[in-house]
Amino acid sequence: MKLIGKKPLALEFIFGPVKNWDSRGISKQFNLCYLAGTVFVFKDLSSYRNRDVELQLEPINVKQIILAKRFFKLELVARDKWTGAYPEFMVPFGPCPKKMIFRYNITKTTPQLLRMFAEEQQIALKELNDRS
Repeated sequence: MKLIGKKPLALEFIFGPVKNWDSRGISKQFNLCYLAGTVFVFKDLSSYRNRDVELQLEPINVKQIILAKRFFKLELVARDKWTGAYPEFMVPFGPCPKKMIFRYNITKTTPQLLRMFAEEQQIALKELNDRS
């Protein structure tokens, strides 16, 4: 498994105007994102009763990957279009929102790794030019 991202601090979200970012859900997201073969693995759900919760996300359930200079965002497909079992902790307004944002791992090759992964798995890829 390769660590590709970790949860940033609330003040580090640079994905558009700050006034549009709702920080209330930050504590209800996974803190770590790994890539294990062809699966995204999310760990350490801080606000959930069981911190050992792990989500293995198949690429078919990822709507798109958005890359920026320091962060990447994963947008998941809608719940009614989810392929496979929908995790019980991913309910509306629950611990895991449909959009998850992570700061890149220290390795500078992480964006390239995500680009290659998106191409191999046929996931939509969008690149942002943030001003950070």
